[in-house]
Amino acid sequence: MLSRFAIWTALVCGLCPAVARAQPLDLANPTPRTIQVEFEVSNDPAIVGQTYSTSFDATYSATGNTGTVVISGAEYESAIQAFGLDYFDTILTGTVVSASASDFVLEIDLTTLEAAALPFSYQISITSPVQQIGTVSRNLSTTALAGFAFVPEIPGFPVFCDVCLIVPGAPYDPTTGKINAVGSDQLVAPDINLLGFSRAGDLRLTESSAQPIPALSTYGLLGLAVGLMSLIFLTIRSGRRSANTAADLL
Repeated sequence: MLSRFAIWTALVCGLCPAVARAQPLDLANPTPRTIQVEFEVSNDPAIVGQTYSTSFDATYSATGNTGTVVISGAEYESAIQAFGLDYFDTILTGTVVSASASDFVLEIDLTTLEAAALPFSYQISITSPVQQIGTVSRNLSTTALAGFAFVPEIPGFPVFCDVCLIVPGAPYDPTTGKINAVGSDQLVAPDINLLGFSRAGDLRLTESSAQPIPALSTYGLLGLAVGLMSLIFLTIRSGRRSANTAADLL
């Protein structure tokens, strides 16, 4: 019984495909498909590509020399609610207004691998220090000159600037799936007009890849045949033993 079980296990496992795994997004494959996006969520705006969020669904497609990543407004809203993705919560209290986020669209040049996001916005319902509705407009590009500074008037908030501590953008890296589109977040409300550094373009793009069942080599086919023959032999021998045992009992 144990021998037959071992043979069956070997045969089945030998034919099983590998488990699907995440790998960097293949920009060269233009087929429209679902991919995953992770956001860098370190609190320090100077940190790039270290600590990532859980993954969020997006789509990828390519036309001509442009690859396009799209995160739906609803999915992006979920990411904002879960991980912030801006620094405004260091100076105010509020929540994202439901259904206010536009689709996030990132266009990647397939030759240079540089990227830029289309204009994007969402609204915040601010409860403190003053109750009001504000709109956040986000601009991101891997080629932008962007940095931040901390000023005494707004402690803990990285104010956007381009002549201070610069955070360099980075084109898509096909070996890791990482890309860093830098830029700004501007919050405009009745009592607020604030321009901050944006961390929301520091991303990792991946897709699931199920490994195909490999073709069996000549030796693999020979091993499969031997395994099947052994299984048949053991089954016949077991049947004969059962028959002999029954005859002895009679």
